[in-house]
Amino acid sequence: MRITSINSEPIEEYLYLNVTPRPESRIIQSTLPVLKATVDQLPDELDAIIATSDLQGRERIRDCESLPIKLIGEVIPARLARWLTQEGYSCDRIGIVLAGDFYAAPDLQKRGATGDITSVWQAFENEFRWVVGVGGNHDMFGDEQNLRPPASPRAHFLGSERVNLDGIEIAGLSGIVGNPKKNFRIKKRDYLERLTNLLGSPTDLLLTHDGPDIEHLGLRGTPEIRELLSRLRPPLVIRGHKFWEQPLAEIAGGTQILNVDSRIVMLTPEDSVEAISKPESGSL
Repeated sequence: MRITSINSEPIEEYLYLNVTPRPESRIIQSTLPVLKATVDQLPDELDAIIATSDLQGRERIRDCESLPIKLIGEVIPARLARWLTQEGYSCDRIGIVLAGDFYAAPDLQKRGATGDITSVWQAFENEFRWVVGVGGNHDMFGDEQNLRPPASPRAHFLGSERVNLDGIEIAGLSGIVGNPKKNFRIKKRDYLERLTNLLGSPTDLLLTHDGPDIEHLGLRGTPEIRELLSRLRPPLVIRGHKFWEQPLAEIAGGTQILNVDSRIVMLTPEDSVEAISKPESGSL
């Protein structure tokens, strides 16, 4: 699977509450953009794949139906589903890819809080065909570190595993490079070893929370991951964890890196009927 074009302008936007980094830690209103991209192919069973990560905020008070205000990842699935249905899409023909970090403190007094995001996974599962994802370093399922979400036929959590969904071979590695005593963190050596083992079989899509840097573009990440991916050459990696101003880049060896930190990207096949009006897209 390879991306052939991606819009620079959003086709839809959602407002939510966020918090600035410490020491200021000020609550602000942020915009969550939805970008449209095309891929060379998708299975006949799918009209689109939607990918996102790092939605570490909460809904606006004016939008909530009851207190406490919900995680933005809890309310976005239903809003997306309503919009997509209005645009002519069937949500049971759309898969969801979650690249980690969906928690925000209830009082929004601290950026980078860690907590239970089981409800986010369930919200996406309730609206769409299937969900596949990895854990981010701020994610918990329940109240203990490194747990998995409850097993479900339509939700597929990848700690360091593979799954085939509608004919797409997806490999996934949860966590980031770091101190293994902390939540969803792995020693660098072990992280690279797991990644190597995962990519020992043909892979259409690699899903991670951590990911490579793009040194010449100043895009943040882990150099050793970039070096490994340049050798093993999966066609497409979807990652989060470090925000990039540009969502898509390519590394040596031809692997494309799609960064979905704080954004939603909707992947549709090149030959699909355009149900959504959108600005002109640029080819890669």
